[in-house]
Amino acid sequence: MSPREVRHHARVLEAIRRQVLAAMAMLVPNLDHADHRADGYRELAQAFQMLPMFAEACLAGSIGVEQMHAIATVAANPRVSHRLADADEIFIDAAVDRTFAEFITRLRQWETMTDADGGGSDATEPW
Repeated sequence: MSPREVRHHARVLEAIRRQVLAAMAMLVPNLDHADHRADGYRELAQAFQMLPMFAEACLAGSIGVEQMHAIATVAANPRVSHRLADADEIFIDAAVDRTFAEFITRLRQWETMTDADGGGSDATEPW
Protein backbone atom coordinates (compact mmCIF):
# COMPACT_ATOMS: atom_id res chain seq x y z
CA MET A 1 0.00 0.00 0.00
CA SER A 2 1.35 3.39 -0.95
CA PRO A 3 1.75 6.21 1.59
CA ARG A 4 -1.12 8.03 -0.13
CA GLU A 5 -3.40 5.01 0.25
CA VAL A 6 -2.41 4.65 3.89
CA ARG A 7 -3.32 8.32 4.55
CA HIS A 8 -6.63 7.86 2.77
CA HIS A 9 -7.52 4.76 4.78
CA ALA A 10 -6.47 6.47 8.00
CA ARG A 11 -8.80 9.41 7.25
CA VAL A 12 -11.69 7.07 6.44
CA LEU A 13 -11.15 5.05 9.61
CA GLU A 14 -10.92 8.20 11.74
CA ALA A 15 -14.25 9.43 10.37
CA ILE A 16 -15.81 6.05 11.15
CA ARG A 17 -14.33 6.16 14.66
CA ARG A 18 -15.90 9.58 15.22
CA GLN A 19 -19.26 8.42 13.90
CA VAL A 20 -19.26 5.29 16.07
CA LEU A 21 -18.47 7.25 19.24
CA ALA A 22 -21.25 9.74 18.49
CA ALA A 23 -23.72 6.97 17.67
CA MET A 24 -22.90 5.12 20.90
CA ALA A 25 -23.47 8.29 22.90
CA MET A 26 -26.80 8.83 21.15
CA LEU A 27 -27.92 5.36 22.28
CA VAL A 28 -27.23 5.98 25.97
CA PRO A 29 -30.58 7.62 26.80
CA ASN A 30 -32.24 4.40 25.63
CA LEU A 31 -30.13 2.11 27.81
CA ASP A 32 -30.76 1.12 31.39
CA HIS A 33 -28.53 3.09 33.78
CA ALA A 34 -27.07 -0.19 35.02
CA ASP A 35 -26.07 -1.21 31.50
CA HIS A 36 -22.27 -1.31 31.38
CA ARG A 37 -22.30 -0.48 27.65
CA ALA A 38 -23.23 3.09 28.60
CA ASP A 39 -20.14 3.58 30.73
CA GLY A 40 -17.95 6.30 29.28
CA TYR A 41 -20.72 7.68 27.08
CA ARG A 42 -23.09 9.24 29.63
CA GLU A 43 -21.45 12.69 29.78
CA LEU A 44 -21.24 12.87 26.01
CA ALA A 45 -24.88 11.80 25.70
CA GLN A 46 -25.88 14.60 28.08
CA ALA A 47 -23.84 17.09 26.06
CA PHE A 48 -25.50 15.92 22.86
CA GLN A 49 -28.93 16.49 24.37
CA MET A 50 -27.97 20.11 25.08
CA LEU A 51 -26.15 20.60 21.76
CA PRO A 52 -28.23 18.99 19.00
CA MET A 53 -26.39 20.63 16.08
CA PHE A 54 -23.02 19.70 17.59
CA ALA A 55 -24.32 16.13 17.97
CA GLU A 56 -25.33 16.03 14.30
CA ALA A 57 -21.88 17.27 13.26
CA CYS A 58 -20.34 14.53 15.39
CA LEU A 59 -22.59 11.89 13.82
CA ALA A 60 -21.43 13.11 10.41
CA GLY A 61 -17.81 12.54 11.45
CA SER A 62 -16.94 16.24 11.22
CA ILE A 63 -15.76 16.63 14.81
CA GLY A 64 -12.89 14.80 16.45
CA VAL A 65 -13.17 12.41 19.36
CA GLU A 66 -11.01 14.62 21.56
CA GLN A 67 -13.26 17.62 20.88
CA MET A 68 -16.29 15.51 21.78
CA HIS A 69 -14.74 14.56 25.11
CA ALA A 70 -13.79 18.19 25.82
CA ILE A 71 -17.36 19.34 25.19
CA ALA A 72 -18.66 16.55 27.44
CA THR A 73 -16.41 17.76 30.25
CA VAL A 74 -17.69 21.33 29.93
CA ALA A 75 -21.30 20.12 29.68
CA ALA A 76 -20.84 18.33 33.01
CA ASN A 77 -20.15 21.69 34.70
CA PRO A 78 -23.50 22.62 36.27
CA ARG A 79 -22.51 26.30 36.42
CA VAL A 80 -22.39 26.59 32.61
CA SER A 81 -24.51 23.73 31.26
CA HIS A 82 -27.62 25.92 31.16
CA ARG A 83 -25.91 28.13 28.55
CA LEU A 84 -24.56 25.40 26.27
CA ALA A 85 -27.44 25.54 23.79
CA ASP A 86 -26.65 29.22 23.18
CA ALA A 87 -23.19 28.24 21.93
CA ASP A 88 -24.10 25.19 19.81
CA GLU A 89 -23.02 26.70 16.47
CA ILE A 90 -20.02 28.42 18.05
CA PHE A 91 -18.70 25.09 19.32
CA ILE A 92 -19.16 23.45 15.92
CA ASP A 93 -17.24 26.22 14.17
CA ALA A 94 -14.43 26.09 16.71
CA ALA A 95 -14.19 22.29 16.59
CA VAL A 96 -14.13 22.17 12.80
CA ASP A 97 -12.08 25.27 11.98
CA ARG A 98 -9.49 25.33 14.77
CA THR A 99 -6.64 23.09 15.83
CA PHE A 100 -7.35 21.01 18.90
CA ALA A 101 -5.20 23.32 21.06
CA GLU A 102 -7.04 26.39 19.75
CA PHE A 103 -10.39 24.68 20.29
CA ILE A 104 -9.50 23.88 23.90
CA THR A 105 -8.36 27.46 24.49
CA ARG A 106 -11.61 28.82 23.07
CA LEU A 107 -13.71 26.32 24.99
CA ARG A 108 -11.99 27.22 28.27
CA GLN A 109 -12.45 30.92 27.52
CA TRP A 110 -16.17 30.36 26.95
CA GLU A 111 -16.45 28.31 30.12
CA THR A 112 -14.62 30.95 32.19
CA MET A 113 -16.69 33.79 30.76
CA THR A 114 -19.95 31.89 31.26
CA ASP A 115 -19.22 30.53 34.74
CA ALA A 116 -20.90 32.95 37.16
CA ASP A 117 -18.87 31.55 40.07
CA GLY A 118 -15.66 31.69 38.07
CA GLY A 119 -15.57 35.44 37.69
CA GLY A 120 -16.74 35.49 34.10
CA SER A 121 -19.37 37.72 32.56
CA ASP A 122 -21.95 35.08 31.53
CA ALA A 123 -21.31 35.61 27.83
CA THR A 124 -22.43 33.31 25.05
CA GLU A 125 -19.72 34.36 22.61
CA PRO A 126 -16.60 35.78 24.27
CA TRP A 127 -14.53 34.99 21.19
